[in-house]
Amino acid sequence: MKALSFLGLGISKLEIGSGYNETEYALEKSPNLLVKTDYFPRFMLEVFKPVSMMLFVTPEVKARRLAFFYNSLPEHFRRIVTPVDIPNGSSQAELWEVFEKLVGTVEEGETIVMDVTHAFRSLPMLALMAAQYLKAAKKVTIEGVYYGAYEARQENRSPVFDLSPFIALMDWTSALSLFNQTGNGTGIARILETAQNKCYTAGHALDRPTQLSRFGSYLEGIGRDLLHLKARTAMENIAKLPSALKDAEAEIANYAPPLAHVLERAVGGIIPLGHADKEQLNSACIDKQIQIVGWYIEHEHYVQALGLFREVLVNMACVALDVPEPFNYDQYRKSADAFLGYMAAKPEARNENMEEKMSQKTKKQVLEWADQQLSSTNKQWWEELGKCFAWQREKRNTLMHAEMNSKSENLKPVSLAQDIKSRIDVTAELLKTIPGSNSSS
Repeated sequence: MKALSFLGLGISKLEIGSGYNETEYALEKSPNLLVKTDYFPRFMLEVFKPVSMMLFVTPEVKARRLAFFYNSLPEHFRRIVTPVDIPNGSSQAELWEVFEKLVGTVEEGETIVMDVTHAFRSLPMLALMAAQYLKAAKKVTIEGVYYGAYEARQENRSPVFDLSPFIALMDWTSALSLFNQTGNGTGIARILETAQNKCYTAGHALDRPTQLSRFGSYLEGIGRDLLHLKARTAMENIAKLPSALKDAEAEIANYAPPLAHVLERAVGGIIPLGHADKEQLNSACIDKQIQIVGWYIEHEHYVQALGLFREVLVNMACVALDVPEPFNYDQYRKSADAFLGYMAAKPEARNENMEEKMSQKTKKQVLEWADQQLSSTNKQWWEELGKCFAWQREKRNTLMHAEMNSKSENLKPVSLAQDIKSRIDVTAELLKTIPGSNSSS
């Protein structure tokens, strides 16, 4: 393990000497572990026994304090302390230089412990940001970030605080941001899993959490199902989400308090998408699917939005035609899909444009439905549904063929989102007047 520490001028800035007053430092969670010293870096060496310590010093500190610090150390500690020159941090350029020095002293995958006690001005904040960067960019393990609170001493005993929970807070912020922006719950799941595992590895005998990892995996699974277009499974699991959250909320409040304050609001955006019965296709189920299309648009998942929108239109056709098994593609759904394709063509070209590979059985069924529906009061409803199907086919093909068609149009996200939203509105209105005996909720 490597230690990163700072040395400052201390309280006697103009004098040559230690610059600090002697005190007994004690870890807040281990008050009987005491180190009496002028310099907090000595506490880090005594308690954590790092293999090496990188000691960051400005030019003035190096001239006035470094020798006194070295002279206060036993020989075996002097050998492992390496001073690292940093500027005063009096400009943005110098702050960036300090940051680069901090992260440049740590190798990929190392384990470190950090001390910000004698850092000055904005350096403690900069050190916390560097620690977060090292975790993300270099896969560094942060054992702790410590501050010796001399100003909070009682009877000359100064508590030592571990600031690493604030790094965890930044992890939470990043994970929640990812979830809110994309629906990807992987970050939340990993943090909850780590929090639960830490309680077991630490040997806590009582009140060990059992729901943290389970809830994290559940949330991660919902996000994965949504992103993989497993809409029916996602709807069913989202319907169970409030119950899963209730089971885990006490443990989350205890072991992951930063998440407890915002989790309900974060998952609140997807809870309305839940539907308990994924096997029953009716208007209520289709309405939830339309809402998921809207969710995809809000999160800029346009391929998924168009993919589900197409199936929403086929589902509406299945309900309107009273298809007995709407999720059985080979036996029933294929015919409803073909009839919708028939309605998407211009009226004068519908018979000519029927797919050559279409089986005679399917062609017969399509023509029977055409005779029934286009001679009834439902004709206008089907015409509008057909227009939506023709629109989505054009847009979906443009996206799904990866711009390999030389005639592909340039689909700009903003205009595409607006187009899909307008088609959703039309579809939602059509859903209100959908024909068929299976349309009830």
